[in-house]
Amino acid sequence: MYTEAKVLLRIELQGGTLIRESKITKIEWALTLGDVKGGSKKLPKEIAERVVRRGRSRHHNLVPKLAIKSVCLGKEAYEFMSSPESYEMWMLTKLHLKKKDFSKLSPEQRLKISLTRLVEHYGGKSFTYQILD
Repeated sequence: MYTEAKVLLRIELQGGTLIRESKITKIEWALTLGDVKGGSKKLPKEIAERVVRRGRSRHHNLVPKLAIKSVCLGKEAYEFMSSPESYEMWMLTKLHLKKKDFSKLSPEQRLKISLTRLVEHYGGKSFTYQILD
């Protein structure tokens, strides 16, 4: 059954991946006779420092890309999470929040508490959410 999305939740997870940066770094290098023949200790200094080959390399730097999980919650889930009936026992043990205090909170505060629990379940570091009309 298809339900229309009411809440868009974006969770930033632990870790990520590395991707290539679009900017290219150019590296110029030179190979000396001392590098080729096994070091400057065996050769006189002026011969060891003689450049045998020059070149250029192109390098793409790596930049981190965050791992993000997107979750769409339907209207029924939104209504339940923002209602006073969504109180669970973990709220008392973890948040020290009693049922009567939970029912006094605004619907958006109750929703945020429930979303925080969902983010913890996925192992997320932080989250943002958007309530759709």
